[in-house]
Amino acid sequence: MKKYILTTAMVLGAMTMSAEAVCTATACTDSNGIYRVVPNSSGVLLNTWGDETKLACTPHGSGINRYVLLPKTHPNYKAIYSTILAGMVGRKTTTLRVGKDKAGKCTLLYAYLTNTK
Repeated sequence: MKKYILTTAMVLGAMTMSAEAVCTATACTDSNGIYRVVPNSSGVLLNTWGDETKLACTPHGSGINRYVLLPKTHPNYKAIYSTILAGMVGRKTTTLRVGKDKAGKCTLLYAYLTNTK
């Protein structure tokens, strides 16, 4: 009985830790928060668990290092950055709404969290 309970707990734990991410033409949604956050001089680069090549813009970087940029010039930069970090820490479903800049690069428009519990 103890082995059954332990095995069940391990399987359920593994299921809740798996990341599900979906990118469409205009957004990426991650069930466990954003995969990677990289602050730099331009703002913050955001790498999701999903496939950013499905976005209707050109991701920053290449290969597995594809990013959406939250520029420092965004009027809600601090609030959006805080929201993204809270989603990572709390492993909350995080949605990034993405547009493109004048060069066609992926730029974050806004982000929001969804509590799925």
